[in-house]
Amino acid sequence: MPNAGRGNVRLSLLDGREGHTLFPGTHALEFPDKAAHIMAGTGEVVTYRELNDRSNQLAQLLWDRGLRPSDHFAIFMENNARYL
Repeated sequence: MPNAGRGNVRLSLLDGREGHTLFPGTHALEFPDKAAHIMAGTGEVVTYRELNDRSNQLAQLLWDRGLRPSDHFAIFMENNARYL
């Protein structure tokens, strides 16, 4: 797939599913304090509970700004576990 520019990434969701359906939160319920992500280099850990809380905050922010499930948007940010 062609790269539109340095740092740009194009994602394709499997089977046309929407993003929120790819991560239904079952790990957050079953293993809330287990590491979901460990940042290379720093070793910073993000648990499933933290990841779920962060995704819910982002979903609420996007909803409050008028985005709906069929809308398309992009987020550009530095590579940092706090933005995960």
